[in-house]
Amino acid sequence: VSPDALVYGIIAANGVVFLMWQSANSRQKSLGDGSLRLWMIKNFTTMWTNIQEGRLWTILTPAFSHIEPMHLFFNMFMLHTFGKDIARILGARRFMAFYLGAAACGNLISALVRGIALPVLKNDYSGVAQPSLGASTSVVGVTTLFACLY
Repeated sequence: VSPDALVYGIIAANGVVFLMWQSANSRQKSLGDGSLRLWMIKNFTTMWTNIQEGRLWTILTPAFSHIEPMHLFFNMFMLHTFGKDIARILGARRFMAFYLGAAACGNLISALVRGIALPVLKNDYSGVAQPSLGASTSVVGVTTLFACLY
């Protein structure tokens, strides 16, 4: 697959998962059925409890997951703007590894800070299960590499 096609594929995957979130939220509001939304939270968000319960893929899947349209738009705009150049430089395979590596690092740090460090420091464990999501970890990695190279 070409570097440009990979970037467009990542954007498309983010769009599909966004539509899944919209469906899950709509289903919960209109039918009172939160099962799809719970499944999305357990599989497409990062939080310490997901990692503790063995869902290790959740350090990667949030890089394809947005609930809010503007969050999706700005992340995908930045990915399109900077990602195509970085993907051409690295090649498709290395770019995908970089994108997922940035997601894994950022999401793992987020889970550790929000799930362990902050609760211990504040002696408040009420937010331990608060999920986070979005491609921001990967997009920041891509834009940082772009800035370093140019």
